[in-house]
Amino acid sequence: MVQTSRELSFMIDLDIADELDKLIPASQRNTFVSHAIGNELAMRRRSMIVSEMLENCLGMPTVATGKLLSDLAEDRKRDF
Repeated sequence: MVQTSRELSFMIDLDIADELDKLIPASQRNTFVSHAIGNELAMRRRSMIVSEMLENCLGMPTVATGKLLSDLAEDRKRDF
């Protein structure tokens, strides 16, 4: 059987936990937190791609954007 999720144990700020309890029904919290983390990871991945592109382009007269654009397009297709 393929495992589709994994239990993690970590701490979050008390005020965030209280707001999560108030706004998100218990039955939806795992999905909510998983999507929130997935979205943050996607933003960080994209930021790293852009930073890498900028570092690689220093001193270059033109920027080859083909790979960057295809990488970003593929990343946007990911389903969390």
